[in-house]
Amino acid sequence: SGVLGDVFDVFVYVSSGVPALELQAWADQITRSVSLSYVDGIRVKGTDTARRYVGTIALSGSGTTEDSEPRRLIWNLYNQVERYFFRVDTTSHSYDGNDRAFNGTAGRAVEFVSGEGTPFSATVNFSVNNPSASIAASIGVNSRTCAGFTGQAQYRRIGLGARQALHHDDSYPGYNYLCVVQSTESLGAATFNFYAILGELLM
Repeated sequence: SGVLGDVFDVFVYVSSGVPALELQAWADQITRSVSLSYVDGIRVKGTDTARRYVGTIALSGSGTTEDSEPRRLIWNLYNQVERYFFRVDTTSHSYDGNDRAFNGTAGRAVEFVSGEGTPFSATVNFSVNNPSASIAASIGVNSRTCAGFTGQAQYRRIGLGARQALHHDDSYPGYNYLCVVQSTESLGAATFNFYAILGELLM
């Protein structure tokens, strides 16, 4: 059960001589309901040290999780590998105004989960047409509305052609959401042709 973005810690324990898994729901997308502890250097469940912590997942829907380019929702404590995330939107549209989600739709984003603060890098590439507007695109971190986001990477330039914004940061423990923000600072309408957001992290 659950909905998109619900977060769970994953524990392994021995039940009648057989390894078994247990899920522990977080209080919300960024706060554990049960803390982790250490026993002999091994991370375990704070309320039951017989349960060994092995990772964290987030849901992509009711009772399901996902590991895809736009949604990296399975994070391993052990044997981590580099995973890439990617999403592209080729919806051409005109906009003249301050910061908002690309084409006014906050759902165009990449999502990932982390059991602890994990370094990640992200890039947004975009293309615009307008030689006079002050064009901006940025990466909004952890805001589903792309408003009031914490942290951003921004590239501004008057002119035409492809642009790029970069962002390097540590993820938050829990569910992370990167959206693409666009702006012309109300200095003239511009046609945004596409964006592609891509990046990488260890999971």
